[in-house]
Amino acid sequence: MNSKTVRPEEIVQQQLDAYNARDIDVFMACWADDALYYQHPDTLLARGTR
Repeated sequence: MNSKTVRPEEIVQQQLDAYNARDIDVFMACWADDALYYQHPDTLLARGTR
């Protein structure tokens, strides 16, 4: 996925659609390689796309 040509709203919609379809591959394709996913306030739950 090329983030330079896709609006943020489209990425969010793609991820939501993938979540609802239970398609983990499409869901994770929306993540950046260096993404960090936290539980508030500071518990790291997931990192990147792996």
